[in-house]
Amino acid sequence: MADNTRFNRNNNSLEISPVYYLGKMFSALLRWLFLIAIAYVILYPLFYMLSMSFRATQDFYDVTVVWVPKTFTVEHFKFIFEKLNLIKPLLLTGVITILCTLAEMIICSTVGYGFARFKFKLSNILFVLVVFTIMVPPQMLNMSNYLLMKNFDIFGLIEAITGHTSSINLLDSIWAFLLPAITGQGIRSGLMIMIFRQFYASLPVELEEAALIDGCGFTKTYLRIMAPNLSNTFCLCAIFSIVWYWTDYFYSLTYLPTNKNMALQIENIHEVVRTALAYVSDTSMYNMIPKQQAACLLFILPLVIFFLIIQKSFSRSIENSGLVG
Repeated sequence: MADNTRFNRNNNSLEISPVYYLGKMFSALLRWLFLIAIAYVILYPLFYMLSMSFRATQDFYDVTVVWVPKTFTVEHFKFIFEKLNLIKPLLLTGVITILCTLAEMIICSTVGYGFARFKFKLSNILFVLVVFTIMVPPQMLNMSNYLLMKNFDIFGLIEAITGHTSSINLLDSIWAFLLPAITGQGIRSGLMIMIFRQFYASLPVELEEAALIDGCGFTKTYLRIMAPNLSNTFCLCAIFSIVWYWTDYFYSLTYLPTNKNMALQIENIHEVVRTALAYVSDTSMYNMIPKQQAACLLFILPLVIFFLIIQKSFSRSIENSGLVG
């Protein structure tokens, strides 16, 4: 600062050198360029999807059309709804997302509270195992999870009760997703347990001591005192869980071999469109691309609407939870 300023003896004030202002402007320009580049990388796929989805076929042959179509049309969306039959996959995905998110919020929050406040034998080792589930790639457990859901039997109890070898096939049902969520093994449940544990540990113990003096037990203290103080954390984890279950492809491919949810149904769009267009002898990319992009836009549209609705709550949850750092 001393190199960029000088003392003016006439008015007894400091004069800042123009070099200082140029440096500030240059650093601000670099920040803006960096943010614009990041925004372009993030928003380009969405803009491309919007432009292609509403573009008529003749606009593909027009070299003057770059982003804004000359002729807007919704025929691609009508085609997707007719050929893909999205109603059943949409309902299946919605049910799985809602039920698994509710289960994860209940289980992960209570388990995180137990790790934060109750000390018992092997508690640290168990928490290390929870963290270990975050680091293990799900592909390593794919075969074992598939066999578990295909031949589900809890330690042979079903065989012991029925008297003969039998098991329950949980594939192609919501139980293949809901059961792991209930047992704390849902999609990224270990990460949520760790988040809840850290924030419960940050709350002062005096809150629970005051509740115990007033006659509250552990359950009432948790429900009335501790859980309401982590409303922002609940909101944040619920948003992440909804996005993860809605967009999940790997577990859906494992647990839903015949029933298709939205991710699996959209994944088959290429073959569906090619088969449908084969009847009109037009399987060129000019007919394939807009229909594929329309299907992708329909897939993410519920998440976009959901985010627009809870945008303020999401921003407030991020700020209060401390994840910005």
